[in-house]
Amino acid sequence: MPLSDREIKDLLEEAKAGSVSNALRCYNKIIENVPPHPQYFYERSVVKMGLYRSELDRNDLLGSAIEDISKAIQMDPGRGQYYYKRGSCLWDRFRKVGNTLITDNPEMLKKITSDYKSCLSRAPTETAAWLDLIAINIISCNWDEAISLYGQCNSYIKDKVNQLYRSHLGCLAFIFAGDPIEEEDVKPLHDQTIQLDTFKGHCCFF
Repeated sequence: MPLSDREIKDLLEEAKAGSVSNALRCYNKIIENVPPHPQYFYERSVVKMGLYRSELDRNDLLGSAIEDISKAIQMDPGRGQYYYKRGSCLWDRFRKVGNTLITDNPEMLKKITSDYKSCLSRAPTETAAWLDLIAINIISCNWDEAISLYGQCNSYIKDKVNQLYRSHLGCLAFIFAGDPIEEEDVKPLHDQTIQLDTFKGHCCFF
């Protein structure tokens, strides 16, 4: 039986206020009882990844999250945020394999890179996608591309913490490429006012 607008609103509020496992139950009920909507599939994929990363439940949630976000992209291919989420999920799927270098899996690397680029072409202010893409190019030894991305994203990286991560990645790229590092590039690294929490937002390559 289709849900009423009031029932959908109540379930969405319950999903945000309750536990992650309860949020999954709420999104399952919504998706099963309303016409397909990309945002619901996107939000359910986020919940599934939360469960997966917290190790509360690892019962194929990773693959299921990728399926959900892929459905969201099919229904609304213009949302950059969806592509970033899928790229992030694919990175987690790669890490699940073990200690194999990602450069030994060119197809996976190509998919992740493609999703991040698709994200940025639609949503250039998606900070995490810039930083992850720079990191991917560094570990792939594409240092000139990493440096190019480092320059391109400067105007989009607003907060100090992400400026610090950008500086860290940029300096690594310069070092590996054998290029000089300018004072402006290292300035965030010497900023003692920046307080770091655990870095959870992006792919932690370094």
